[in-house]
Amino acid sequence: KETQVRSPQSGVITWINEDIGKTVNVGEALVKIANLNKFQIEATTSDRNSQKLSIGLPVVIRIGKDRLRGSISRILPEIINNTVKFYVALDTHDHASLRPNLRAEVDIIIDEKPNVLRAKRGPFLKGTQSQYVYKLVGNEAVKVRIKKGLVSTEFFEIQEGLNPGDQIIISDTKEFEHMDRFVISEK
Repeated sequence: KETQVRSPQSGVITWINEDIGKTVNVGEALVKIANLNKFQIEATTSDRNSQKLSIGLPVVIRIGKDRLRGSISRILPEIINNTVKFYVALDTHDHASLRPNLRAEVDIIIDEKPNVLRAKRGPFLKGTQSQYVYKLVGNEAVKVRIKKGLVSTEFFEIQEGLNPGDQIIISDTKEFEHMDRFVISEK
C-alpha cells in the first residue's frame, strides 16, 4: 500500500521524477499531472506595452488556423528581461487544439472599431500614420496617399484615400517609390 501512489485528480502525466531508488520525502514531487479539461495561457509581452495592459482586455490566441478568444486575467507586477508576464483566461478552456507547454501567438486587442475600411498587411506597410500606396486603376498602378488608423497583425484600417472595392498593391514597392504611376503587364 505504501509503495503505490495515486493521483487526487485525473489528467495526463507531463513529468516523472526519474531518480530510481532515491528516497523521497513527504510532499516531494513524483509526477506532474496536467488537467486537459481546463487550460490557462501564460504569455509575455515587451515592457513597452505594459502601460496598455489591463485585466479584462480581450485577446486572440492563434494556434495554427484556429483562433481562440479569452481575456487577461492576471498581470504580474515585475519586469524580467524587458518582458511582462500575464495570464489569459480562455472563453473555451478545453479546445481540442490546446496542449500543455504549447507555444502560440497571443494578440492583445487594445482597441476595436466596427465597420471600417481595411486592407491586408504587407511589406509595403510603414509605421507612419500617412503613407503612399499604389492603387490599381485598369492596368496601371497609381500612387495615392492614405491615412491609416488601427493596425493589427493581419490588417490595417484605412481612414482616408481609398474607397470600398479599391485594390492596392501590398507587396514591396520600394523600387517604384520615385514614380507616380506605372503600367502592370503580365510576363
